[in-house]
Amino acid sequence: MPEASSKLRLQAILGVKWNFLGQLLIFLITLIGTAVLSRLISPSEYGLFGMITVVTNIANMVVGLGVSMAIVQKEGLSREDTSSIFWINILVGCIMCLVFNIGAPFIARFYNQPDLVFITRVYSIGFLLHAAKSVPVGILTKESNFKQLAYSQIISNVTSFSIAIWLAFNSFGVFSLVIQVLVANTLVVLLALYYAGWTPLFRFSKESFLKIKPFIINYLPSQLIDFLATNLDIVLIGKYFGTRTVGLYGKAIALVMIPVSLVSHVFNKSFYPIFAKVQGEPSEIRAIYLKSFHFIVALVAPIFILIAILSEESLYILFGDQWLEASTLVQVLAIYAIFFSLNSFNETFLLSQGKANWLLKINTVDKFILIILFISAIKFGVIYFAFAKLGLTILAFVIKYIIASTIHKLSFKQWFKSTYKTLIALLALIVVAMIGKVLFVDTSMIVRALAIASSSLMIFLIILYVLGDSFIGEIIRLTQIYKNK
Repeated sequence: MPEASSKLRLQAILGVKWNFLGQLLIFLITLIGTAVLSRLISPSEYGLFGMITVVTNIANMVVGLGVSMAIVQKEGLSREDTSSIFWINILVGCIMCLVFNIGAPFIARFYNQPDLVFITRVYSIGFLLHAAKSVPVGILTKESNFKQLAYSQIISNVTSFSIAIWLAFNSFGVFSLVIQVLVANTLVVLLALYYAGWTPLFRFSKESFLKIKPFIINYLPSQLIDFLATNLDIVLIGKYFGTRTVGLYGKAIALVMIPVSLVSHVFNKSFYPIFAKVQGEPSEIRAIYLKSFHFIVALVAPIFILIAILSEESLYILFGDQWLEASTLVQVLAIYAIFFSLNSFNETFLLSQGKANWLLKINTVDKFILIILFISAIKFGVIYFAFAKLGLTILAFVIKYIIASTIHKLSFKQWFKSTYKTLIALLALIVVAMIGKVLFVDTSMIVRALAIASSSLMIFLIILYVLGDSFIGEIIRLTQIYKNK
């Protein structure tokens, strides 16, 4: 058992390492690509893109069926099993593509945007691509081949953003964004199939699908409810406030969610297969959970707190002055992103322990409340949509944390002991950043942002070191272990 535990810890370390390096490069590529496109494409055109993506992403979840997660969670799947699952996905993707081609005029009529008819039909090609990538990505994730996953995502992002920027320079507008997504998904499919060394057999078995059916039945409805409710704001804003407001709101969300993919996504993908393998071992689960939770807080919270405090500066530097109207939205959504990251981690843990049915119940209740809040927010303005997301996400975090703690028998005292030093350092970071806003009020936005961010982060790290927090030491230790291995 000690040897197996050691191997799992090393697997987690290597997974985090490649996930982090891959996501870091993807983060930089996405940031640069988005920054360039944001200066070439107007908020209204971004709004059109947001209107269609929120609808198609819901359909993508139906197409994917939660297959990637199911493959990781289910042991003993044969090539015939994965092939059968692959063809089911392709069939669902074809059906969804047909549905959206027929339904495009209705979507355009709902938003009162005639241009959405052609955009929807072009974008619907993505359903087939999404269907095709679920199985090979699931296989790579199950085997913790994060290096290959990172390569496929990096190559696809560099290529797709390069093409999109060229199209935007040549006045293709919103279609630059559509083509970027389609090209990226095409390359991910091809590269994932290549790196997985897997091709589907031309056969189908109903029994193969039945092996993952229990997981999908609980997982997919939970994710659909979660996604539909949390993205209903985009639909309602598009319907009642217009394309420009959707564009600004979407850009605010993008600014805070891009760092989420860099940090929290890394840990979720790395530790899901690890948690799944140590089911029934509370002490091992508790140790991994505490360390990874602590890492997420220490990495994510400083980023989003600074984004909230430096919202205007961040928008100006990254996207240009045409996006400054989204500043207040960014402040609220940045705090939302902290709890979103922690929620995502707790959901990953619950799924790895086969508790998808619990998530379904939780998400059904809190998202029902969120829908009511979103509908009420129409009367008060866009900022209330952001506050609704924040409030319900905090509530969901509390509930999911309590359930996760019950599973691995973790007391609040143990959790607080592992994080209180980080919380003290975060408080100091906030104080220094707010003082900096006053001292550098007359300087340029770039200088002000650099000065405040660097001084605040320095104080944060110094206090962690003085208090003897394990965050810095753990990073050094994991680096040394990786080198030795």
